[in-house]
Amino acid sequence: MSRPSIIVVSSSLSQQSRSRIMARYAVQALIANQIDAQLLDLAEIEMGSYGGAAHHLSLSQATQQFNAAHGWVLATPIYNFGASGVLLNFLHYALDSDFGRWKPFVLLSSMGGQRSAMALDHVARTLVYEVSAVQVGSTLSNI
Repeated sequence: MSRPSIIVVSSSLSQQSRSRIMARYAVQALIANQIDAQLLDLAEIEMGSYGGAAHHLSLSQATQQFNAAHGWVLATPIYNFGASGVLLNFLHYALDSDFGRWKPFVLLSSMGGQRSAMALDHVARTLVYEVSAVQVGSTLSNI
């Protein structure tokens, strides 16, 4: 039986972002627990809405990698009481198929309080109701 594969998505464009640090830590923790985990850093992907110095994956490759995983960990900062627009933009591309059905997901976020925690509710609802993904626990955060 093969090991489960988890894609950890970092959606902050800042190199010093707390959510990016959390994503990297999540990859290390999953690997330490014998889970095949990979980091998908959206700052390194050209999606048409922003540019960057290094583009290691095309959007098509990133979408295929995301949908091939057994589950997802989505790490995002909170901006103006909402998830990163980069994450939302990527999800619109990646979930435009039936590949995401019934996959477990965890949300990681760096936020400053309870109102910020509620800001991720729409991301969870989109995944649960529109693609029938399964949320594992509540949003995990560092405050």
